[in-house]
Amino acid sequence: MERDEIEKIIKEKGVSWTTAAMIEGSIGYHSPKHAFRLIKDYLHGECNSYCERCVACFKEDLEAMISYDIELFIMLEKRDPDKVQRIIEFVSKIDKLSNEDQTTIGLAYPTTNI
Repeated sequence: MERDEIEKIIKEKGVSWTTAAMIEGSIGYHSPKHAFRLIKDYLHGECNSYCERCVACFKEDLEAMISYDIELFIMLEKRDPDKVQRIIEFVSKIDKLSNEDQTTIGLAYPTTNI
């Protein structure tokens, strides 16, 4: 996915949707605050990320990581739009928590069965 397409999706779907996509795509590795920061960095022209997931899975390529998460979330949205809405609502709730609590919930994310 090219930068202009990613930026278009972020603009159309919104940052909350994209944040949820990154959390779902990372199975909870990213907290809402971390995902938001990565999206903000990307929209401000950043090309690389040195978070563990991006380094290990995407060779530091922030665009590749965001693209991957968006593509997966789009596929999930086509298959189960209600689940996507539940994920967005879940992310909105945990976004209000402290960094430590967000991290703790992220560790349990794969077992939440949203």
